[in-house]
Formats: sequence, C-alpha cells, structure tokens
Amino acid sequence: MPPQHFIRCQACGLPHPSDTERCPVHGTAVTPSVAPPSSTRVPPTSRGESLWPVDGPLPPDIDPDQPRPTKEAPLVGRLLHDRYRILGVIAKGGMGMVYDAIHIGLRRRVAIKTLRAQYAQSKTAIARFHNEAAVAGRFGHPNIVEVYDLGVLEDGTPYLVMERLEGETITERLGRERPMPIPVVLDVAVQVLSALVVTHNEGILHRDLKPDNICLVGGDRGPLTVKVLDFGVAEAFSTGPAASILVSTGAAGSHSVAGTPAFMAPEQAQGVRDLDARADLYSVGMLLYVMLTGQLPFKAPTPAALLAEIQRVKPIRPRMLRPEVPHSLDVATMRALALDRDERFPSAASMMDALEQVQIEAAIGGGAPTEPAGEPVDPDSEKVEYFYRKSVLPPPMED
Repeated sequence: MPPQHFIRCQACGLPHPSDTERCPVHGTAVTPSVAPPSSTRVPPTSRGESLWPVDGPLPPDIDPDQPRPTKEAPLVGRLLHDRYRILGVIAKGGMGMVYDAIHIGLRRRVAIKTLRAQYAQSKTAIARFHNEAAVAGRFGHPNIVEVYDLGVLEDGTPYLVMERLEGETITERLGRERPMPIPVVLDVAVQVLSALVVTHNEGILHRDLKPDNICLVGGDRGPLTVKVLDFGVAEAFSTGPAASILVSTGAAGSHSVAGTPAFMAPEQAQGVRDLDARADLYSVGMLLYVMLTGQLPFKAPTPAALLAEIQRVKPIRPRMLRPEVPHSLDVATMRALALDRDERFPSAASMMDALEQVQIEAAIGGGAPTEPAGEPVDPDSEKVEYFYRKSVLPPPMED
C-alpha cells in the first residue's frame, strides 16, 4: 500500500490529506507557508542581523516575562507567526541553530531550526532547507524525524518546525559508551535501514548518513527509537515518484560532491554521477563499524588522503578488534564496506534482512558463533591483521 501524504494547516497545525484545499477545522486555505527558494525574498539588513536589535527596546512579540534574546540567539523569547514561542537554544552549528519552542495553540513542544544570518540568502542553504522539509514531510516514517512546518522570518531567514527529540546522537552515545553493545548496534542499523527502504523506493538518496545524523530516542528503560536526521543534501537517484520534490543544491548543470568524507562511499567521493542506493549502504556499513569498534577504519589528514587510503587499504575486520562480534555481523559489515559497489548489498531491504537474521541467530544461540570451520583464509586480511598487530591502532573517532 503506497504511503499517504499530508499537508499541515498553518492555522491549526493539524495534518490533512495532501489534496486538501481548505482546512476542515478553520475553513482557511491550506497553502505552504514559504515560497520556493527561487522566489523573491525580503532582503536582510545591511549588517546581516535580525531586524530587531537585541540591545534595544523589546519587539512587540516578546513577552517581558520570557527569556530575552541575545546576539547569539536572537529569537529567544519571541513569538513566531502567533504560533511558536521560542523558549531557548537546543544546539548551535556552523550554518544554523536549533531552538526549543512550543506551539502555543496545541501546547506541543517543537524544535525550530534556522539559518544563521550570513547564510539566510544562500541559494544552496535554502535549497537544503527545502529538501529537508520535503523529504521528512512526505514520508511520515517512524524512523525519519518529522517536519511540521516551514516559514520565513521578517529578514528573509527560513526556518523549519520539527519534531522535538529527547535523546542523543550516535556521536554522543559513543562519547559515553565505546564500543556500543552489539544488540543496540543491530537495533540501530535495522531501524536506519527501515527508513532507507522507504526513501530509496521513492528514489531519494540521503548522501550524508553519519553518527551526528542518527538520533537515539529512549532505550534505557523502554524501546529504542532511531531517527534519521538532515536530508538537506538528499539527491534523486532514479525516476522514483518522489524525485521531483527535491531542489538542486548546486549550480545549474553541475554535480556537487556532498557528504562527510569519513562516511562517504568511494564512488560518491569521486563525484560519480550515477549514485544509487548502495552509496547509502556503504555509509550504514561505516556506522556499523564505528558502533562495533569505537573507531574509524581509516585515518588520514585530508579528504584526498582519506579517499586514497580507502582505495588502497582493506579495513581491519570488526571481529579482529572485538572478538565477540558475531561472524555473520562481521561479514555483513565488510560486505557493506566493499570498495566495488557491485559487491555490496543490492538494496536496503536485503541488508536489513541480513541484519535481522543476525538478530535471530543471537537470540537463539545466545552468543557470537565461531567462524565456520574450513572457511578459506583471506590473504589480504592476514596482511592487514599483521599490520594491525605490529602498529599502533588509529585513535578513537574524532568529531
């Protein structure tokens, strides 16, 4: 059964079928709250700052009893479009900021993501915002962070209203527990692949799967829910039904290389134009490796050196660094990391099936099975193992 798509009313915030023209609750027209990135926008101030100076009188949409805005967080305390009260800051990044907020009508806590002023007029940055909203808003998948709304501030800065997650990224989890428990590793990977099954079937490639873009919610005393974040550099890789919802993030006629080098498939780093689902599966394999071993398989000072090492050096198998890793999981991880994409899993569904089989084996056997007797020894692995035993291990994964 194909997924049903929704559009959210800007007045009540509730989802309605995507072909709805008027909100059945308010009777108002249901239209997107932001024009496409190519439309005319209100220019920013000459200094690239918010229209309301933080050291002057309070703007009319700020409650004096609420936290005051600062130069670093100019939206704190404000009421956006009569709906969202900004309560504080969740996170800061190089290009943007994520605020803690509440929808005052629905009393629902949300996260609001904005661009920094210097990027507010960047066509690339705005296109990434559009793509993130388009992908997350289309699928409504339990393993994809949900986007509820998008809009534009008075100075032209776009913002996204997103699901507020109470959890931690894989990077944060590895900061307190490295390596991660094998059952948790499998659970995380299977849920990430569940999200990719849906997006890949619709012709969308994530292109930037990495520990910072995977959020783990719950899990301590209840079920673990994994959320895939940031589809900003997503790309259409086929004529799937969702391919037309994405906006190009590069110049017309160009093909940009986007992603994080340490988690990028070799063909993606080389700028190959015909990327497909197997590029994302390589990234999942790298996530598996990092979660299982607590370190990256390659270490290089520059992206170019990293690409050269990926093509020259075969990774040390996770099982060599952590003997309790089940043989079948070791094999699946190395298959996902194959340099030749034809040797990887053909689809997210096939990789998910393989990992679910590992989960079944672990539940039945209760431990890591031994390597099958009589299995031919890989001479390259022997060389790598010798190199590993005679040299210093790479340092733990760095940000």
